[in-house]
Amino acid sequence: MLCTRQWVRERVQYWWTKLQEQYLYDDSIPSKMWMGIVPRVQFSNRMTSTAGLAYTSYTKECRVKFSLFFMETVPQHEYDPTIAHEVAHIWADKMLGSDAKHGWSWKQVMRAIGQKPDVCHTYDSKPRKKRAKVRIYCGCEGGTLMGRTQYNRLLRGKNYTCRKCNCRCSSDILTKALVPFNKAVLDYQKKTLAELDLTSAQKN
Repeated sequence: MLCTRQWVRERVQYWWTKLQEQYLYDDSIPSKMWMGIVPRVQFSNRMTSTAGLAYTSYTKECRVKFSLFFMETVPQHEYDPTIAHEVAHIWADKMLGSDAKHGWSWKQVMRAIGQKPDVCHTYDSKPRKKRAKVRIYCGCEGGTLMGRTQYNRLLRGKNYTCRKCNCRCSSDILTKALVPFNKAVLDYQKKTLAELDLTSAQKN
């Protein structure tokens, strides 16, 4: 069975309650003022490589954030250790009074609730999409590749310098050898080249 938001919230409450029971009579904890405050749970559909995150602060409420991508692809019994992992981060930082990260304090908390202190998950991550590149002519043989954002700025008149040949890249040296990444850029490119050709003919 895959994870639902309600199930994740219940598991956060479960692990927090288990930690409360485990450390209730532990006099070595420097601060117990956060013990009754359950971390706020958030979800994100932008996290495709990170399964969960923990945010701690000594002045604000603590919160944990979980990946909707992994919740929709990973079974509950496999995702539950991730929930315990993030809750343990909150507990180690708040109760033990230190920035535990994945150090000894956090590992101690994980072992106290019967979990292995594994730092990274082994879920299948979503591959990142390759961003489209545009080839422009400079002093290099075959030209150079430029990202979409830089290319749009170049068309609007911004100048760039090639790191390889130190030639100045500007809209004045755009050529028909450009490789557009979509139809809108292709149309804009043709219009720009036509205007440049017209300006060059008028000068001559």
